[in-house]
Amino acid sequence: MRQQWQNLNGMWDYAITPKTAPQPTRYDGQILVPFCVESTVSKVNKSLTADQRLWYRRDVSVPKDWAGQRVLLHFGAVDYECSLWVNGGLVGSHTGGSDAFSFDVTDYLKDGQNQLMLGVLDPTSNGEQPRGKQLMNPNGIWYTPVSGIWQTVWMEPVPKQTYIEEVKVTPELDSSRLRVEVLLDKPANNYTTAIRLTALDGNQTVATTLVRAGRVAWLNIKNPKLWSPDRPFLYNFKAELVTVNDPFGDTPRNKRPRQDALLNTAFANATVTGNPLDVVTGYFAMRKISIGAGPVANQPVLLLNNKFVFQNGPLDQGWWPGGLLTPPSDEGMTFEIDFLKKSGFNMLRKHIKVEPDRYYYLCDKLGILVWQDMPSGFLEGQNEYPGDQSEPIRRSKGKEQFELELRRMMNRLHNHPVL
Repeated sequence: MRQQWQNLNGMWDYAITPKTAPQPTRYDGQILVPFCVESTVSKVNKSLTADQRLWYRRDVSVPKDWAGQRVLLHFGAVDYECSLWVNGGLVGSHTGGSDAFSFDVTDYLKDGQNQLMLGVLDPTSNGEQPRGKQLMNPNGIWYTPVSGIWQTVWMEPVPKQTYIEEVKVTPELDSSRLRVEVLLDKPANNYTTAIRLTALDGNQTVATTLVRAGRVAWLNIKNPKLWSPDRPFLYNFKAELVTVNDPFGDTPRNKRPRQDALLNTAFANATVTGNPLDVVTGYFAMRKISIGAGPVANQPVLLLNNKFVFQNGPLDQGWWPGGLLTPPSDEGMTFEIDFLKKSGFNMLRKHIKVEPDRYYYLCDKLGILVWQDMPSGFLEGQNEYPGDQSEPIRRSKGKEQFELELRRMMNRLHNHPVL
């Protein structure tokens, strides 16, 4: 996270129109974001059919101290296809009901009030897209559809020239180090732009390094405190985009070293000038998930930190009485996870649903492992009949979309220790 950001959850205008209709000029009422249109908590409690479009509208103003920076607008999840307009200009579109996405809206903004408009299509079980337990006619094990915004909407400022777009951390327990990959939104000067990484135990620095932009870095974590459900220790983490004096001075480019070892040494000893251009903070844990020998001969088991830990927990479907897929609050999620811990469980299987990031953070913090499913999808009527021994043939575009969203989910959740 960055220090500056603005939450856009709250009351938005909404309208439901035929999907072929133009943007509405009148709205049906207000909806509480981030709860889906079918939920009671949203204050709408209406269904959306495959031939309808759901519209959202609200005004936002950009804080004055964000001037001179670019502004990113983030959506935690929108089910299923959506397009965004800002002040009447089409910014972009997204397809995928469970993955986070962002738009750079800087060029569409003006001083004062700005109008956001989002149009959403969701075929639910009339399409083959990943959707988990949703069915247009819920019955048995199938549940109420979820359409539209169902996770937090927020915006933040980032530096104008270049900024940290992605941070990927991977603990390497056997060598007591953390692999870190920091990606910028655009290429930077490789000789004066660097990333400063810091790992902290509370507020105390335990490791720090400088690495040139666009290269992998490692932080050596001496005597690491291991994460486990019984002791869910989290290290704090900071990534800073900084400017350094060219470590090779006036040396011509064709005579500068090309070996990674020499380059890395030069940058590790470079001098930082001025204030950081961008700062992102977070956390990580030293833990390892692997497969190895267990108590029964020839029976592989899951290992945590190279030791066998018997994992037991519920099939957790993550549906809430009022919000459907959307948890009501941090307190609600904390209560549920704490209840599972007190009931003697050390893991849960998140069944064909992807939770908001806050949920996984609370699992990281409270100490419960997560077996993560991928939401399934199929055309209604295409699913197998009782007694079928195999699944029906899937269409190529359905398989491609499933694989795309699976990869997005894996990338997004990579940093969480519990998974």
